[in-house]
Amino acid sequence: MLGSMRRSLLLVGSLLFACGGAPGAADAGADGALDAATLDAATRDASAADAETDAGADAASMDAGPVSCDGTARRDLGTAVQLARGFVIARDGTMYFSQIGGLGRVLPDGTIEASWATIAGAPTITGLALDAANERLFVGVVRESGSADPSVYRVEIATAAATPIVNGGFPFGLTIGPDGSLYYGDVLTEHVLRVSPDGGAPAQVTTSTVPSVGCLAFEASGTLLVTGRSPGQIFRLTLGASGAETARAMVGSPLPTPTGIALDATGRIYVTSEFGGVLVRMNADGSDAMTVRSALSAPSSLDFGHGALCRSDLYLVATGQIVRVENDTPGASVSWH
Repeated sequence: MLGSMRRSLLLVGSLLFACGGAPGAADAGADGALDAATLDAATRDASAADAETDAGADAASMDAGPVSCDGTARRDLGTAVQLARGFVIARDGTMYFSQIGGLGRVLPDGTIEASWATIAGAPTITGLALDAANERLFVGVVRESGSADPSVYRVEIATAAATPIVNGGFPFGLTIGPDGSLYYGDVLTEHVLRVSPDGGAPAQVTTSTVPSVGCLAFEASGTLLVTGRSPGQIFRLTLGASGAETARAMVGSPLPTPTGIALDATGRIYVTSEFGGVLVRMNADGSDAMTVRSALSAPSSLDFGHGALCRSDLYLVATGQIVRVENDTPGASVSWH
């Protein structure tokens, strides 16, 4: 356990990019050459088939198919939002993003409230999740090692009031499960934890560690996708009736430093890679991985549009800004949409 915690602490700085982490250059380390080789192997075929991605200026070509837009707004915010970290889109199309010490939002009409809510004493916010009723945001906060201070907060949408619900740990990759519980990766223990939205003692979901546990996404079947930053794996966890892991399988080929993760309506998986600066799409079984967008700096959290926004547009955080990527398929049905 102590060895795992030491390794996790060494990765905290770079993991700030994951699931809405702080913007900045990709971390360099002893595993950099391996990561680069792995990325090349994972995307070589896609890059050859899709020459448009080499410049990274435009979205890569997509599979042919209809584009479904319930809303008509397509937000290209440019530099209007800065230093964003965690990110989630509400049912009406409101974009919520975390920043140093607080939260901002972009309303359905495009109005930007950069300092919408403040969380006192929370300098680094690592991720956001939104409940099914769109009444509460859940916020992960990084504390010093061994700190017993609050690490997960609940923020009321109506009042912007923040209430701590979990103390201690390093929460990453927050999401709401089919059971209404809050799930998150704890980088200190390298386990996925589950807690009631009202707070209390978190329960351990994983039966063994996920190296540098990062982002989470539930599939329609109820299985849980979990990214592990090192050595860049995506795991599919089967959960039992108690909410604990009963089986695990790796999805696709390793992808260095996977950060954000999302699903579309067909079950395809979208993952941002902080080391490679790419957005990769793959089938549910991990096959046919292709680069959808390249030349992204420190990409992290992502979510599909909804409400006032076109549902086939994918939004992600890169270099602290909100970037729109056109896609051919709407996002998966999730509880907060």
